[in-house]
Amino acid sequence: MESSDFQAASHFVQTQLTAKLQDPAFRHQIATPPASTDEMHSLFGMTRLIGNYYEGMGIVVKTRLVDKDIVFEMWADIVTQNWDRLAPVAVILRRKVGDGLWENFEYLAVLAQDWKAAHPRGTYPVGVRRITVKDQWLEADEQYAASLAASTG
Repeated sequence: MESSDFQAASHFVQTQLTAKLQDPAFRHQIATPPASTDEMHSLFGMTRLIGNYYEGMGIVVKTRLVDKDIVFEMWADIVTQNWDRLAPVAVILRRKVGDGLWENFEYLAVLAQDWKAAHPRGTYPVGVRRITVKDQWLEADEQYAASLAASTG
């Protein structure tokens, strides 16, 4: 997850994929790899990198090679975010290859959704005191945000 390739791929999936999927030519190239341009080949490679990573993570969770609670404590949010962005790609690819494509990623996302629903306020142990941290920049940050809204509005 820390490699520059993974980070670039993650950035693409998180910030650009949803917009790209609005283009029928982009979707056609996903569905028809021989029709792919060089740019599309690169973009789809990034998409596949992220999907395949979480597919592998789903396998290690499903086979209990790692404890799912450890995985979800660390990555429940990112798993569900990535599934939400990649599910439309999975649907397009599954037209030809069936539901087996990224099935372990889907499984992981379902478990992550359920884990998040069961822990809506996190997993901080009950009865352990919390440290009060003063938000020293709250007022200044609210003023700054308001100034941005005023200048764009």
